[in-house]
Amino acid sequence: MWFKQIQYFHLKTGLPYQTDYLSEALEGLSFEPCLPSLPVGMGFIPPLEESLVHAANGYMMLCLQVEEKILPSTVVRQALQERIKIIEQTQSRKVPYKEKQALQSDIISTLLPRAFSRLKQIYAYVDTKRNCLILNAAHPKEIGYFLNCWKKVLPDHQLIMPELKDLSFVLTDWLQNHSYPQSFSIEKACVLQDPSQQSRTIRCQQQNLSATPIQSLLTDGCQVKQLALTWQDRVSFNINSEFMIRGLDFQDKLQSSDAGDAQTQQQQFDVDFILMTQAIAEFMIDLLALLSKTPATTPALREEGEAIQV
Repeated sequence: MWFKQIQYFHLKTGLPYQTDYLSEALEGLSFEPCLPSLPVGMGFIPPLEESLVHAANGYMMLCLQVEEKILPSTVVRQALQERIKIIEQTQSRKVPYKEKQALQSDIISTLLPRAFSRLKQIYAYVDTKRNCLILNAAHPKEIGYFLNCWKKVLPDHQLIMPELKDLSFVLTDWLQNHSYPQSFSIEKACVLQDPSQQSRTIRCQQQNLSATPIQSLLTDGCQVKQLALTWQDRVSFNINSEFMIRGLDFQDKLQSSDAGDAQTQQQQFDVDFILMTQAIAEFMIDLLALLSKTPATTPALREEGEAIQV
């Protein structure tokens, strides 16, 4: 349940901390098995047990399930080539491009009902105190699936990206001039790219990024496109110039694992959920204060009445 990546969105209109309100909206697009003729189907499922929303401490978790048909492109291409060959041999003519497209569509429609399906769950939660949504996804297709479904069920609560500084410039400055704040530390991995020659990309793993060879690349004009960081020795992560946060690793996981084996699945879920959401809230406050174009006044890390309870 611990998130491995973060895609952050502001809620233009905040959601109330009411599970009934959110559950009723999600029921309008609850998951149903994908129709045989469709390549993909999706809908919301309970993140834990029966309710479509799991709430604790001002956070509401939801889960989008996506069913995708597995139809390898090689299979489609082979079937298309066979059809084209038959037409060319029997009708003594070349098949034009538009006809090839129509043939391909027909082949896909024929093969889809026999294709295997793959299920994937995309988790997210709403932080009702800070009016934001944290999405556990990094692939553009998965993000697109979630945003489309959210727009259908909650059109009045638009999700928007925060206005950020030039992240490549900021991360490059951190690495080159060591100007990053004390709450963060730079680890031993990064991706550099030459903006004047984008094919010139250098990936560094387990390297001293302060060493002369890396610093020379920055002096030559390379910019940081991705950087490995740690926040307060509690959260390790990779951040890129598109504000995608991946490879999350929480020190709080150790606290969760020390809770004992006697807990039920729901109790363990609650412990993980509260520890994770609290860590992400504090972490994102610090990160957005540094990267936002117009950072808001940093709120207290633990608001009144926000004591952790299970």
